Amino acid sequence: MLILGTKIIITITLIVALVYRKKFIDTPFRLMIYFLIAALSTESVPRLIDHFFGPIGSSWMAMFNIGIHLQMVILLIMCSQLISEKSLKLISRFFIAIFILFSIYNHFYLQSFYNEVATYDFALWTLFMVLNIVFYFKEVLNSELILHLTDSLSFYICLGLLLYSVAFLPNIFQHNLPDIPKDRINFIRFLLNIMVYSLFVIGFIWSKPQYNLPKKPLN
Repeated sequence: MLILGTKIIITITLIVALVYRKKFIDTPFRLMIYFLIAALSTESVPRLIDHFFGPIGSSWMAMFNIGIHLQMVILLIMCSQLISEKSLKLISRFFIAIFILFSIYNHFYLQSFYNEVATYDFALWTLFMVLNIVFYFKEVLNSELILHLTDSLSFYICLGLLLYSVAFLPNIFQHNLPDIPKDRINFIRFLLNIMVYSLFVIGFIWSKPQYNLPKKPLN
């Protein structure tokens, strides 16, 4: 039921994003559509293959990890595009390269994509996402957007990603432990999904197009 519920939540969010896409299609937030497609595919494709073609064993975990990593890279790219200051944007781009290289290293030497959830990669991604959001809001504080922050999609997207990544981090490390019930972790993940995708939906509906454009400095 939790899996079905997650698919429904993501599908609703994707539909809302497509309906309101004109508000943000010319901004970095357009990548949210690709993120939502990747998220829905990650939850659906491995299980569909397993259902129609029989058990796929460790390949299921590999497809899940690849899907999760695709989502994380998309979000890192989106955050990098949101940042305007050249030095901070460069740092943000380094985050993307470091994350990809570390993920490859982690797969071959630490946590195989075929056997474990890549918890180390998620921890590194969380660190980079928090820093990216700090960089972005540092710029927002010195721009006109701060006067209309709750009318901007960035407020809801960044808040949702920040809350999800930080709140789920302690639980993701328990995923590979044999004595920890996976049902509890999946339930926590489901509750966090409800929270974060609800914020996304509110942002898509409530935000105003003029406040989703690049930030203008305060006079």
